[in-house]
Amino acid sequence: QMAKEKLNDAYRAIDALAEAVKLKEDAPEVLEPLFALYRETRQGQKAVQTLERLLAAPALAAEPAKAKKLYFTLGEVHRDELKDPVKAVEHRLGLR
Repeated sequence: QMAKEKLNDAYRAIDALAEAVKLKEDAPEVLEPLFALYRETRQGQKAVQTLERLLAAPALAAEPAKAKKLYFTLGEVHRDELKDPVKAVEHRLGLR
């Protein structure tokens, strides 16, 4: 959010956060806003890739409730953005 507000452009904020990910590959404080911007700009495949990285981050292992919510969100992206109902159901039910 801060990157978007400071840069006043979602796409420039994406570029800045993508560079930050190179330095902090599994940092939730970088991946979460990057995911939100990909979703906002309707870049479904990149949103999925980013959310999958976030779900694999060691920091998330200590937060099972948050992980469950993110899997549900991943299902929504598969359903709404990628039009993949099978993966949507799998993620929303926690089958993946």
